[in-house]
Amino acid sequence: MENTISIFCEGKMYSRMYATTVEIRTEELNINPESWMYRLLLLISEGSVIKKLHTSGVTLFFDAIKLGCNNEIFNSVKNLLPDDLSDSSLRDMFFQLEEELRQSEFSPSTKHKMSQSFRCLIFEWIDRLCLKNTIHRQSVGFKSSMKYKRNPREMISDFADLTAPEGLDVPIGAIEFESINELHNKALEKVEFDLSKIVEAGGRELELHEEFRKYLKACREIDPGRTLLNLVRRLLNKKITRPAWESCGIFKKSCEIIVSAVLQVIEDDRLCYLDREYNPSFEWFSRYADQLGKRFGVPIMGRRLFFLENRLESLELKAIFNILLCHTGWNAGSLIEMERSSITPEEGGYCLVGYKEKTDNYTPPVHLDKYYSYGKKAVDLLIWNSEQLIKFGLLDKNEQRLWFSWGLKFAAYENQSIGIFVDLRSFTRRHGLPDYSYEQIRTQVMAKDILANKGSIDPVRRSAGHKLSITTHGYLQQLVFHRLASAVNLDFQRKFESTILWRLKEKGFAGASKSTSGPKNLLDLTPIGDGTSCRSPTDVPPGLELVGGICRAEHCHLNGGCPNQMIVIDKEALRALVRKRKYYIGNWQRLYLENRHKFEAIHANAFLFNIALYDYIKDSNYSGFLREVEREIG
Repeated sequence: MENTISIFCEGKMYSRMYATTVEIRTEELNINPESWMYRLLLLISEGSVIKKLHTSGVTLFFDAIKLGCNNEIFNSVKNLLPDDLSDSSLRDMFFQLEEELRQSEFSPSTKHKMSQSFRCLIFEWIDRLCLKNTIHRQSVGFKSSMKYKRNPREMISDFADLTAPEGLDVPIGAIEFESINELHNKALEKVEFDLSKIVEAGGRELELHEEFRKYLKACREIDPGRTLLNLVRRLLNKKITRPAWESCGIFKKSCEIIVSAVLQVIEDDRLCYLDREYNPSFEWFSRYADQLGKRFGVPIMGRRLFFLENRLESLELKAIFNILLCHTGWNAGSLIEMERSSITPEEGGYCLVGYKEKTDNYTPPVHLDKYYSYGKKAVDLLIWNSEQLIKFGLLDKNEQRLWFSWGLKFAAYENQSIGIFVDLRSFTRRHGLPDYSYEQIRTQVMAKDILANKGSIDPVRRSAGHKLSITTHGYLQQLVFHRLASAVNLDFQRKFESTILWRLKEKGFAGASKSTSGPKNLLDLTPIGDGTSCRSPTDVPPGLELVGGICRAEHCHLNGGCPNQMIVIDKEALRALVRKRKYYIGNWQRLYLENRHKFEAIHANAFLFNIALYDYIKDSNYSGFLREVEREIG
């Protein structure tokens, strides 16, 4: 009997695989060595020797067992003998785990994942136990109640920006507008502006480093003299230690002549190469390095400072990564997996192709022409850095990977740099950008493409590399529609305050109106079917058609609303509002696919108006009536 069962796992972080071992102590978890659970864990352990399991899934499985130890029914099922395990007992076990999760302090997403991981690992391995009673997912028939509503994906444009042009300095969901078309155009302008700021920040970073390289080149023109060269060589080779730094006279020299001497020694002694004879120490130069860092706005360590002529620095690589993400719109992993052979020169620019490891497929090609100056410069530098590292023996001549930067030691590279992913906040704050993640850059690019294509799905699907249109629809709903609806809500809220007539009676509230205009007899109004009414459906504004002498009620919410429109909220209006809301939620994608132009011209405005009016009433003193109608309609 083993008291500790080891499961070998691996997980990916920052595009690098990390192996780990999860140890399950059966005595601490009160697992009977004769039970089906104990046998299951042994099987999983043996299988992980051949093929490692995913770390997060095993960790969540382990955490679920620990949490279930507090539950009597869970424990009793856990320790059943293999022949006694049944569909119903396993179903009870899953139910009890979710009861414990419900009372725990885990986040909703963790509760969902833990319950799911526990069930998945059991169903993946349980058939290998050869139980007396055959058990599988369908026979158990457990339906999880651990559901949670995912918040819409965050966008960089969800932040306010005081440096943005007037009208775009607010979050995208708070843009003011006169028409839906103006809202659409402003939203696109806002998204593009926020992306351009990231690209420009990355470009500034590259330019700052280029200025420093020019400084190094200018220093090379100074003749340091043989005496200073020998002194610097001894300092670099640690022949002169800290106590003698002051007395050796090095600090009596100007910074520029010392830099010249260091660069000369690096070249003469081949200190850029893997086979160099000694590892240079630059600690003695720290006082000058700090001064130069502040002067040029490039905070880099002394040992990297002198190698800028020969290779990229970590900050540059991070800037290049941000620039190319903004241009490609790929996942960060796809960009990391882009290889040298996937970059093709063309007409003064490049064609880039990334690799999607999750689907084992390549990304759609992205073309960077000469007009994308920072994008082209980023690729130029990335290729140059790869060629330089190969030249110095730090990379194999056949190496195709590109993202290599400084590590803790000077050695040939085996893995790509994780420095790109670490401390992105230092880059954003350095350039006055809001804090964002690399995932948000892709989200932002998707939003830009959706808005630029006027909601047309197929070109966005192709550029995003989505196999199915439904995936892109999810982005459309989450990314753009949520933000536009938010902006519409804020705009309509101001209008609703002065236009709604309340015809509801609730304790403590009179059916009074803030509106000072309206027909003398409210019975003369014609319901439109969305919670609003029309003063005169036979007397339409210029340019609208009548069908059988009656308005078609298709342009009621365009350009600030029809002048005949009136909002009188009574029980019937609430019923119409709720029914229209249910209709649009269930059918908007079908309406869009059937006739995109009609959707954009008519339905989009009506749907946004419906959302705004619903939210306004839900947040008002009359929300009780709305809930009552929703229960009635179902």
